[in-house]
Amino acid sequence: MGVGLISVSGGEHLDALGVAYALGFAGANALGTTLFGRWGPPPESTPLEQMAWELTLGGLMLLPVAWSGLPALEGVDTGGWAALAFMSLVGTALAAIVWQRGLNILPVQQVSLLAPLSPLTAVLLDIAFVGRVLSPLQWLGAALVLGSVLLSSRK
Repeated sequence: MGVGLISVSGGEHLDALGVAYALGFAGANALGTTLFGRWGPPPESTPLEQMAWELTLGGLMLLPVAWSGLPALEGVDTGGWAALAFMSLVGTALAAIVWQRGLNILPVQQVSLLAPLSPLTAVLLDIAFVGRVLSPLQWLGAALVLGSVLLSSRK
């Protein structure tokens, strides 16, 4: 609920397909985190190797979507390619390595509580660097996310 309140502002509305994708991601993420906690990493693997497998398998799963006729990258300018490179290296590769490291050393229950903080962090960075102004409902969503993580982390 909190993430939904953060995400919807102004004249925007929730899209059924977007909600389905978000729920699918949440389910796949929860399943992956749970299975990783149950089975654990192979003893000889590093977080970098684990991340490489994770991103490779995720990319293979997305390949049919890429071939399904989504808009091509023809009109992307230099700034767009720089943003894509940044998101690929920092927002995906580095983040995945840190995530895998966390899965290796933290209990799975603690790691699963961090997922809702991702959209909250994105919004806070948007406020800091872009100057975005949140509506009262978005602030309520941020409070719900932070409160749920804090309440869930209590022992």
